[in-house]
Amino acid sequence: MTDQADHARRFFLEQFTGFTEVPPDEVQEIYAKALIMCARGDGEFHPKEKAWVRGYFSATGAPEHVIDLVDTFDGAPDQILEVLGANSQTAAAAARNLVFDALRVCESDGELAPEERASVHRMADRMGLDAGAIRQVEAAYEVYKAALANKMAVLFPGPTPYT
Repeated sequence: MTDQADHARRFFLEQFTGFTEVPPDEVQEIYAKALIMCARGDGEFHPKEKAWVRGYFSATGAPEHVIDLVDTFDGAPDQILEVLGANSQTAAAAARNLVFDALRVCESDGELAPEERASVHRMADRMGLDAGAIRQVEAAYEVYKAALANKMAVLFPGPTPYT
């Protein structure tokens, strides 16, 4: 990886996840699989959802085999614990962030389908999140979306450039 690519990777991770260390490739692979499983919650892996996952992991500097999971991995949402290693501690550490990003990827096609939301909820439950924690993450996601929409409206009151 070039210095420039590594800098971009670290910038993205710190700005969008708060990470100051790059997660190991194995962790990125597990996370990618979990997001793909959630996006398939409505029985479809929409091209825009694929593009979101591909873009996210490209920005993190994930290895090509992780990015290629978009085209090769076919795990079902109910297998989330198997993907996370059936380790409740690992699942608990990733659960809230994974639910947040799962909502993002599921809605990237323009709609958070009820089946996708249910898939995310089942995944969260399997990882040990209770209903209150799931509501907290969903509320944070709604605040995030509103803040992003507000930012865009303030910065670009007319047409958004480069669209």
